Amino acid sequence: MHAVSLRGPMRKIDAALFDVDGTLLNTAEFVYQAFLYTFHAHGLTWRSIDEIATVMGKPLEECY
Repeated sequence: MHAVSLRGPMRKIDAALFDVDGTLLNTAEFVYQAFLYTFHAHGLTWRSIDEIATVMGKPLEECY
């Protein structure tokens, strides 16, 4: 196991932005890729992007 070293002085974080609704960045492609990776990792049938889009952002109780 290798130790992780940080180069330079550590800086204090003054603010953090969370873009949970896609206003700042369009992250839909990352969500699609995460779904496809999970399907593949668990040997599940891959779904189309259109089918994945129908469940994105919904509570799990509504999706399945």
